Amino acid sequence: MKTSLRRCSLALSLAILGISAAACGSDEPAQQRPAAVAPTSSAAAPAPAPTPSAPPAGKKPGNLKLGEKRQVTKDGYVVEVAALKVKHGDDYEGVQVRVCNKGDEVSVSRGPWVLGYDNFEQLHEIDVSGGGLPAPAFEDRDLAEGDCAKGWVNFTSVPGERPDGIQYQPEGAEPVRWSF
Repeated sequence: MKTSLRRCSLALSLAILGISAAACGSDEPAQQRPAAVAPTSSAAAPAPAPTPSAPPAGKKPGNLKLGEKRQVTKDGYVVEVAALKVKHGDDYEGVQVRVCNKGDEVSVSRGPWVLGYDNFEQLHEIDVSGGGLPAPAFEDRDLAEGDCAKGWVNFTSVPGERPDGIQYQPEGAEPVRWSF
């Protein structure tokens, strides 16, 4: 009796297994089913691009990190710009910036640099100079091809708020933004 019960259990188990396997099959013709292995020809589709992760809170996509460089072209002039460091004081915000000329002689100034607040929805452009601020200050000057200028652009603080970053935008050019 024990032997026949074992055979019956084994047969029942195999029958259930067979039904499960049949249920997983498909009535579609074989050529319509997706291949289990990717084709190996050189005409194979490229691998999908990785999904970009969301930017950290308070940081918009496309904003650069401090130290990253960006090339800006305006009216035939080409400069490479970077925001390098930030200092927060009691009544000032200071950002060390660098501008390098990649073309014909060009004049550079503090004018295109502004602080961004509220995810750059508000821009603050009042720069200050004087004692007690990060130095040396970024000075307005002419740069020959290949020359660079580096210094601090200092702004008065907006009471009770911290800036999100700094923006460089010469008139008529697209803005470049760095988040802090």
